[in-house]
Amino acid sequence: MAVDENYSSHQRNCIIIMKAVSVLSMVSSYFITRDVLIRFHSGERIRLTHKIVFELSVANFWGSFFGPFLSTWMVPPDPVEVYGAAGTTATCTAQGFLENFFYGLGVAMNAILAITYCTIVTLGRPDSTRNRREFWLILGLPPLLTFFLACKPLFDQAYNYTGLSVCSIGEYPLGCLNSDQVECTRGDNAKYLKIARFSLVCLANLVIVLGMGILVRHLIKQEKRFRNAAANARNTLLGPLASQATWQGIWYV
Repeated sequence: MAVDENYSSHQRNCIIIMKAVSVLSMVSSYFITRDVLIRFHSGERIRLTHKIVFELSVANFWGSFFGPFLSTWMVPPDPVEVYGAAGTTATCTAQGFLENFFYGLGVAMNAILAITYCTIVTLGRPDSTRNRREFWLILGLPPLLTFFLACKPLFDQAYNYTGLSVCSIGEYPLGCLNSDQVECTRGDNAKYLKIARFSLVCLANLVIVLGMGILVRHLIKQEKRFRNAAANARNTLLGPLASQATWQGIWYV
């Protein structure tokens, strides 16, 4: 492996900072999952939103570990010169698959959390699953779908070093899809897989933004209604409580 002098200080510093930030993300995710597990083992009823946040935190923990924390340690040192590269094609493929799976699961659970809070706040649904079928639909289907989506690039050998700090969906050799002189040996369909992944991420983020918009709109309408009709103690008490529940949903999302 090349010596450190072959790498720019900017590249080295960026990778080190990403590892440090990923540790903070992992620690915060750990405490969230620990809190939910403590409540579960103490016999406390776990609300649906807490279950979603638990699954989201697990995805964030492992996504941070396999992505920015391991980063270039999983990248093959040849033929690219990357700071900290000490892996093989197999470790690069494994990192790409696991990072893609957990990142996709985290994005999906964020969108589901937004939808769940919208239904709870605007429709008054209970913060729980009504039956086992609903439980598996909300908490079991997302990891199953993201797993199958993460498997697709495996068959195309599309998990390669992307030129950033991790192995993800990309072609090999790097840049071969944009060159007529270099033939791709891996990831011939990486361009279309990147577009598909980007489209799904945009769709999930659109759901999150719309969910926040619906919650804010509901809060404004609710506060206006309570201000106009708050003539007794009961209404003046319900107003702040309703606002608090709505803002909790907004901050969670």
